[in-house]
Amino acid sequence: MGMEEKVLSSIDQQELLNLTIRLVEIDTQNPPADYSVSSKLMQELYQGLGLETHIFMGEEGKPNVGGRWRGTGEKDDILLLSGHMDVVPIGSGWDIKNPLKPEIRDGFLIGRGVADMKGSLAAQYIAAKALKKAGAVLKGDLYLFSTVDDETAGNMGLRYVIGKGLQSFGWAPPTFHILGEPTDLKLCVAFKGRMWIKITLGGKSAHGGNPSAGINAIEKMNKLIPDILAMKRMIHPLMGIDTINLGTINGGTKTNVVADSCTLTIDYRYVAPQTSKEIEAELRKVIADVAAKDSDIKLMEFEVFERREPQEVDQQLGEMRLLKDITEKVTGAPTAFNGVLSAGDAYWTNTAGIPAVFYGPGSMSVAHTNKECINIEELTKAAKIFALYALRALC
Repeated sequence: MGMEEKVLSSIDQQELLNLTIRLVEIDTQNPPADYSVSSKLMQELYQGLGLETHIFMGEEGKPNVGGRWRGTGEKDDILLLSGHMDVVPIGSGWDIKNPLKPEIRDGFLIGRGVADMKGSLAAQYIAAKALKKAGAVLKGDLYLFSTVDDETAGNMGLRYVIGKGLQSFGWAPPTFHILGEPTDLKLCVAFKGRMWIKITLGGKSAHGGNPSAGINAIEKMNKLIPDILAMKRMIHPLMGIDTINLGTINGGTKTNVVADSCTLTIDYRYVAPQTSKEIEAELRKVIADVAAKDSDIKLMEFEVFERREPQEVDQQLGEMRLLKDITEKVTGAPTAFNGVLSAGDAYWTNTAGIPAVFYGPGSMSVAHTNKECINIEELTKAAKIFALYALRALC
């Protein structure tokens, strides 16, 4: 039996399923983001494989868990397999009793975090375990990371690990990164840019029974919103089309008082080759044009409180072609290079010059919903793909 066959035969679907369930049962809803139990488990799992482990913590309560399998040094390649431990809040309307107690139905595992992305965390670990079990000897290094605060775009997750953590501990940066987000095992290499914007308009307070004596900032915001939504949208072959979401709106202080302020927040996703500076300039122009027609519209605040530029990774990279070939071998079907609405934690590796792919089992269409589920066979295929990729790339 060849090494690849040994590795594949060492992947135990039931063990993978049991670990996924165990991870989901640990409550890591963010907020409040309690990683005390999950980080301890991941560290124990990595140590159990004989990996060097370290907690990369830039802030108390934010423990990123890293495991390192040192190769022989005959290759300079360092593969990073990573996933985040946090999940979005459970929400309501589920078809199962407790989304933190996953249930199996018709070949799917249902529960909060099964796809986004505890299934991938489990698959990455099981892949490394299969390599160990088969007796693989790596020439390059393999990193396994379980990180924090992806769901709140926090600064102390993979951003900290790549920016400061690895260097401070003396670990070299990876040369390729597979982020196990749910993509139906499609290779996502094109990522929309993202801006989170806060706009505040001022008004003039007056008695609610005499509104004409004041200037209602809520009414003025309602005048502005249609022009924002009418902004020109660009299209990219992989990233899709620009989107604008009105996230929150807050104005006024009391029912019987004319609102003297109104604040709107926007999630603006935009495609290459646009830049955030261009989007910001265009949005400011829209506000100025509306204000020019109504002198009572007063811009009090304009803040971009999250800014990420679009990214696109070369599809012809050897790492990408290898991952595509292995995916097609394991699944028995052609796969494609795709785009996605956000780079997630891949943003930090791509920004650092480390090519990253957004890739894993499960579907983005059910992530963050009360229908979150993962196909158990696809989850198993992911573990096989992670293992074969590490074997071919690092041996």
